[in-house]
Amino acid sequence: MASTGDAFLDEQIALVGADRGRLMDVLRAVQTRYGHVSDASASAIAAGLGMHVGDVIDALSFYAFFSRVPAGRFQVRLSRTPISRIHGADAVAHAFCQALGIAMGETSPDGLVTLNWTSDIGMADQEPAALVNDVVVTALTPEVVPAILAALRAAIDTSTGIPSPGHRVPLPHARVHPNVIQAGP
Repeated sequence: MASTGDAFLDEQIALVGADRGRLMDVLRAVQTRYGHVSDASASAIAAGLGMHVGDVIDALSFYAFFSRVPAGRFQVRLSRTPISRIHGADAVAHAFCQALGIAMGETSPDGLVTLNWTSDIGMADQEPAALVNDVVVTALTPEVVPAILAALRAAIDTSTGIPSPGHRVPLPHARVHPNVIQAGP
């Protein structure tokens, strides 16, 4: 296999045995490492997996959890469904936008948070809900937004500017109630 010029990409391609069926694994690793998958990375991945770059771009464009441009250290994805909006998702979004000084789809000036809408995350019974990186937060209100942002800021290692190892941040409202599970008759 020829080198992509990026040791991390080379390692990820080698880990999957240059198997094009493992494209998602490589994209996920690159997204996790760099916060996005650049066009240059997409081209290198395509070459390393023996694919057309258009196929890699198609995958990146199809899945909302991939970004082709640099994003914040934390991705806040608010569920935008009719149920979430009935329960106040627009007010929660407004609170995030006001607190961060950005609009939906933008990254805060300090690079901490990228704020986006996303489709249904399966929390209809606990809306408004969001994903903060991979953590589900439920029953959101505008009043809890400052506490969430404070927790995210506290999770940043001040010497490196990146989230503490593991990216597990003790977020307010990071709980999922198993409301669907009920005892039978």
